[in-house]
Amino acid sequence: MTTEPPTPTDAPMQWLMVSGGETEPADLRLYAQLADQETEHRTDTGEAWFIGITRVFTGCSDPRADLERLATSWFENSGLAPLLAQVDAEAQAVTFWKALEVAKPTEAIRLTDEGITRAIEHTDLGGGVPRAGFSVEVIAERDIDDQR
Repeated sequence: MTTEPPTPTDAPMQWLMVSGGETEPADLRLYAQLADQETEHRTDTGEAWFIGITRVFTGCSDPRADLERLATSWFENSGLAPLLAQVDAEAQAVTFWKALEVAKPTEAIRLTDEGITRAIEHTDLGGGVPRAGFSVEVIAERDIDDQR
């Protein structure tokens, strides 16, 4: 019996990618919080800022493959050793997650955005282009338990 590759309707349109490379302790805490949001489980907290920047792209010839390449480039070329990227092929968007232990959230946003720019510069997006601007979610790690 032969198996055929999934058709586009069988393939998920949203997925979370996790880096297999080196990462930082704050990113591991971010992953634990994202993976376990609905339970009473508590993790040790630090002083990191959890940053999720969502960028939207237009004109990707194959959004699934193009955005997966971009998420992989985020892991390999951002210079930040990130752990997570959330891909939404239908919306042609990627949310780049990074935990940074810096004094101000604006600095964490700036550093994350610079890493995304480096990842985009190293990626063939199949004709896709990033739309201007981004949305950002900022969570102070010390406030995580208060948000549950």
